[in-house]
Formats: sequence, C-alpha cells, structure tokens
Amino acid sequence: MTNLQSLGITDGKEHDPSLTRQRRDFVAEVVKLAEQNNVKLCIENGHLQALKQVSEKFESIRYCLDTGAANLDGEFSFKQYVDKLAPRVTHLYLADNYGQADDHGPLGLPGGIGRENWDYLLNALGKYDNDVVGSFEMCPSMPAMMVRQASEFLFDILKWPNQPQKQADYADLAYSPI
Repeated sequence: MTNLQSLGITDGKEHDPSLTRQRRDFVAEVVKLAEQNNVKLCIENGHLQALKQVSEKFESIRYCLDTGAANLDGEFSFKQYVDKLAPRVTHLYLADNYGQADDHGPLGLPGGIGRENWDYLLNALGKYDNDVVGSFEMCPSMPAMMVRQASEFLFDILKWPNQPQKQADYADLAYSPI
C-alpha cells in the first residue's frame, strides 16, 4: 500500500504539470515491478481527480478506500468516492468521523457517516468480484473495544454479510491490560 506522494505524484486538485518524465518513469517502474512479482499495488485515498488520472495510466493499480477520508472531502461526496473507487477496491480502512477531521472514530458515531452511506458502500462493493480486506482504523479505543464496537455496528446494526464466528476455544480469551 502506498499513497500518491510516495510515488512522486502531487495530490492536488488540478493536473500536476510538473509531473516530469522522470516521475512518470519512476511510477511506471514501480507498477511494472509489482506486476512482475504478482503484488497488488494499492493506493490509499487521495484527491479523487488525481486517483482517476493514475488509474487511467496504470490498469493494475488498486485502491484502499478510507471511509474516514472519503467523508472529509469538501469537493466530492462519500458516494462519489465509492462510485469511482469501488471497481478497484481491494482494501478498506474502516473509520468514522464528523466530517471535520480524520479522527478515526468508532463506526456508527451519532452524527458521523450516515447509515445510507454505509449501505451504499456495501452495495457498491458487492457489484464487483474483488477480494477486499478490511481494517478497523480507529483510536483511541483499546483493541478489544474497537473490534467489538465495529463488529456490532457492521454485523448487528447494518447487517453486513459474513460475520466471523467465534471459535470454541476463543471464549476464554480477552484483551486485558491489567
């Protein structure tokens, strides 16, 4: 996983005229090496126009859709991010916020990302045959609380499919900092 800046691409709102031949060659070499080694190169959210330009040039690039970042863009809506990225999403960063800062809140915040957007995300991803991995990107919750809150929201409230089942020997294990 990488971001646009790591590839030397300006994440600006307009096409970057300073994207030199040397930078384009560098990105092309990184993409080629990933393809040769059967590695899925994933780009985490950036400005939607910049992501679109990269995807037009490099078909093998995939996306990490950060739900918190998608909820913050003043120019493009959450649904626009989902529509543009869903065909190539292979990773989800699942976090919530109030639309002001990427504070990595627990999923289901009252006043956070609305249920209609979570439903829209699930339906959009379901249209494609992508193998998607999800990660909870929340703080300052303790790991056990973070997983429990996020799981309850996704599987009990939103009714997302494929809820993980507890293992028989898992019942006695719990995170305990004391």
